[in-house]
Amino acid sequence: MKTNVTITAPEELFSLAELEAKLIGVVDKINDSSLQDFEATVATFEHKPDFRQERARNDGGIIAASVSTDDENYARLNYGTDDHIVGAGGKFMSFYPGYIPKTHPGVLHSGPGRHTGDRQGARGPWVVRGIEAREFDKFIAQDHEDIFYEGVDKAFTETVSKTGGKS
Repeated sequence: MKTNVTITAPEELFSLAELEAKLIGVVDKINDSSLQDFEATVATFEHKPDFRQERARNDGGIIAASVSTDDENYARLNYGTDDHIVGAGGKFMSFYPGYIPKTHPGVLHSGPGRHTGDRQGARGPWVVRGIEAREFDKFIAQDHEDIFYEGVDKAFTETVSKTGGKS
């Protein structure tokens, strides 16, 4: 008995180009939201850092996007500072004994902030407390992590479902 066997090439499982476009869209959406979050951290500041946004792109197989700033004041706030000496050389400085900061660690917005107590003056040098790291970058990344994975899952599912996932 003779049997005919037909072998066909498997259907395309999914389109890499379509998946890449969807993933770039996911990363861009998160990047836009991240930029808004960074801007919210300085909403009440007089000095506003210049946040730059690089749109999502495929960089050698890695889809990347970024929000950044070169602002040194923002870096000190984000990463914190150590205690440090002020008034070196016996300089006279005036100051308020207390301060309620505009921002706090783990909070992605800024409030009014204000000094407390009566203005005082003294000759230095003396050690002042450093700035507690706000770690805005880490909190913003954590806030978007679930959205990222949901977006990647949806992009992959939509791309594969077009072919029915056949191979």
